[in-house]
Order: sequence, then C-alpha cells, then structure tokens
Amino acid sequence: MSESVMAKKQIEIVFNGDVFSVEKDITVMDLLQLFGVITRRFVVVINDQIIPKSTYMTTQLELGDHCDIISPISGG
Repeated sequence: MSESVMAKKQIEIVFNGDVFSVEKDITVMDLLQLFGVITRRFVVVINDQIIPKSTYMTTQLELGDHCDIISPISGG
C-alpha cells in the first residue's frame, strides 16, 4: 500500500499532552481501550468539553483534537 494511502488512514491527535497518530475513524472508546484506561474512574475531555460516557462508542476523534483523561482526586 502506498505511503499516501496509509497517511490518509491516520490522524494526529493530542492525548494527555502528547501527539499520537491514530486510525482516522477511532472512537473515544477505542482510544480508551488502546491506552488501557477502561477500568479506572475518569472523565474524558475533548477540546475543553466533557464527553458523556454514553457517547464514548459513537464520538469519533478528528484531526487535531485535544483529548485528556482526567481522574478524580480525593483529599481534604
């Protein structure tokens, strides 16, 4: 497969401050599985907007999206 065809299937996103190339049609759920954060408590934020857990399987990341996983911190 040519390099230009391969490049079209990948997009760059920023995940927790680092740039990653991921599949073009990756969903939030796919991303969470890829990085192994499924079992922890967290909030997903894309471009400064909280993503409802009910939409993780249908929300697709787009070129240049900034995605952060924020874990709650307890203390007092």
